[in-house]
Amino acid sequence: MTTLPQMMASYLPSEEADASIVAFFQVSSQRKSTKGDAKLGSVRLTLVEGNRKSENLLSVGLGPEEKVSCEPEFLEKIRLLGGNAWSRLVSVHWVVLNVHADSFFWNDSFAGLSAFAEGLILASYRFHGYRLDQKQEKLPRFVFHTKNKKKFLELK
Repeated sequence: MTTLPQMMASYLPSEEADASIVAFFQVSSQRKSTKGDAKLGSVRLTLVEGNRKSENLLSVGLGPEEKVSCEPEFLEKIRLLGGNAWSRLVSVHWVVLNVHADSFFWNDSFAGLSAFAEGLILASYRFHGYRLDQKQEKLPRFVFHTKNKKKFLELK
């Protein structure tokens, strides 16, 4: 038996979400690079104390906007980014995550979002067929949302 996380498309973010996942481009400036820059492959987890769990954030870096493309080499880096994000998500045990699909939209394509989702799925794959203790793991549900109707139909 195998288990994979549930993924769905929506117009609105889920209200029961534990956190949001947002992609950021690296801002080029004259100042020195800091640890908080959105370099390609960076994954940053921001936790909020208390009952405001919807403000938790997992930010993923896409690097400089001018270097973003739909080339297979770049999309493979985005798949690896999805795997890195999954590694961070495993440690916090969140159940529902909102993914801001518009932040992964470039060159009039959701190719980056597809690659990120593939990375999440590949990293989350577990085979349970030969285990003696069949404990059920609660895998997160990802809600990919956009308010643009045309983008939503492409996303779905």
